[in-house]
Amino acid sequence: MMLPLEPWIILRTCANATFFLVTRVSKNGGEHEVDFAVSQQAKNIAVILSSRLLKLCGELGANINTIESTARKLKTENENIARKLRVLGREKLSGISPITNSKVRLFRGEFENIDDDQLQEFAGEKITDPNTVVMVANLGGETASLVFARNEKMEGIDCNELFRQHVGSNGRGGGRPHFVTGVIKRDEITSLFDKILNEIMGPA
Repeated sequence: MMLPLEPWIILRTCANATFFLVTRVSKNGGEHEVDFAVSQQAKNIAVILSSRLLKLCGELGANINTIESTARKLKTENENIARKLRVLGREKLSGISPITNSKVRLFRGEFENIDDDQLQEFAGEKITDPNTVVMVANLGGETASLVFARNEKMEGIDCNELFRQHVGSNGRGGGRPHFVTGVIKRDEITSLFDKILNEIMGPA
């Protein structure tokens, strides 16, 4: 049903009228699409929504009158924390010292509390330099997400093939010959990186 009205929830009942409840309003172009319920179904949904709202108030430490402002405050705080974590992530990643030989410059690091997107951004930036390889991982609870990448023009290193060769049944993922993402058991990430490093750089 399409109606040109503002997106608010409507509850309406009269002595001789049907109970009417708008359950969702979404904008589609210049109009709003409205989902609603009536009669007993509307009453049942109203009870469920009220119960959920009260539980949400309890979880957030708010009441019916302050729930919106509390949610906005928590959203702002979460965004600030996320920004701070990204700054710390950049600092950690920028502190990696490369391992080098006559042919390869390799950046390797294993971290906690770094966004997977940051790992990919870091790898993407570094592999623009010639002869550069990146192996970085973010350690979670029981797993680690990883990025394994190299400069596109480098020869003799197929990241996807090396990853699949050494990850075995302990992880999953894949990608292109020059850029791979994956997930592996946390306690296996160091061993995996050691094996790949040995393939690329030769025995220590």
